[in-house]
Amino acid sequence: MNIITRAMSLLAVGPLVWITACDNSRAPTAPSTTTPTAPSGTVSPDGTRNNASDRPGARETGINPDGRSAMDQSESSEHIKVTADIRRAIMEDESMSVSAQNVTIITDETGAVTLRGNVPTEAEKRAIEAKAKAVAGAARVTNSLVVKPD
Repeated sequence: MNIITRAMSLLAVGPLVWITACDNSRAPTAPSTTTPTAPSGTVSPDGTRNNASDRPGARETGINPDGRSAMDQSESSEHIKVTADIRRAIMEDESMSVSAQNVTIITDETGAVTLRGNVPTEAEKRAIEAKAKAVAGAARVTNSLVVKPD
């Protein structure tokens, strides 16, 4: 076989080899990217069910009866100062638990203060309310804290 015939046969067979090598029908499949579902009655792996109480309208975390949330925090410097002063009073009290230090404090556009979140004792709930009333005034504070022992 001469060199030209050999080159011609390689040119004819070459694309077939390339097509066969690119056949992906036997290639392994990529792992699934779907989120596994938890059996009924168990906690989902992504914690979605745990976050249900933070949705608008949820009562467990004490959203105001009028549906206000942390997004209703006023951006005026006066109202931000009220919120900061309440937070400072809570943080300076070394007897407060971490849960108490992490409550949500909302001062809305009218200057009304709402306290939201969970605290471990009724005593902390009352103490946080007293601190908020000392800063904002007794008539301007809504205590929506929930007592949930750790």
